[in-house]
Amino acid sequence: MTRADVQSYLEPGERILWTGHPPGGLIVRRYDLIFGIFVWPWSAIVIGWLPFMVREAAQDSVTLISSIFYLPFLAFALYATCGKYVLDAIDRRGMVYAVTDRRAIIVSGVFRTFATSQSITLDTQLRAGPSGQTGQSLMIGPGGFSKPMWDAERRGLMRKPWHPFCFERIADAGLAAMAIRYVQSGRVGP
Repeated sequence: MTRADVQSYLEPGERILWTGHPPGGLIVRRYDLIFGIFVWPWSAIVIGWLPFMVREAAQDSVTLISSIFYLPFLAFALYATCGKYVLDAIDRRGMVYAVTDRRAIIVSGVFRTFATSQSITLDTQLRAGPSGQTGQSLMIGPGGFSKPMWDAERRGLMRKPWHPFCFERIADAGLAAMAIRYVQSGRVGP
């Protein structure tokens, strides 16, 4: 998607001040490591059981029927081990972030595009996440920067990035933040 794709979601008289997009490719986040500790061994057992189920189902029709109950577990195991990363990359490939003279907009969607937006007012909160190799995240509006997986400070566990409205890992986060601050200043004219 491009800047032109955002135009169809603008209100009359609304102007685009900045556009950007998240990085492409597969991203493994810190919380995926904690997720993996629990899910990957379980998924390995489920996927490792597949040849046994196929062999048994070929020999017995009762086993064939009972193997149908195995399919949801297999689907979850495939999604948890690799599918979630591929779907995330596909979703981010078509995502566009925009700051207008009234609001911040995220346009995304794989099969059908849709937009979510956050109004920008003088009271709108703006927080920057930690910088990484692929950019910096901006959290816009109410909400916390991170959601603790457990007690991260005492146990040293990682925190999962969570915010209801976030420009994730943008290369020019400084420009986006300046555009938002410019709108908040009230100097944006008609």
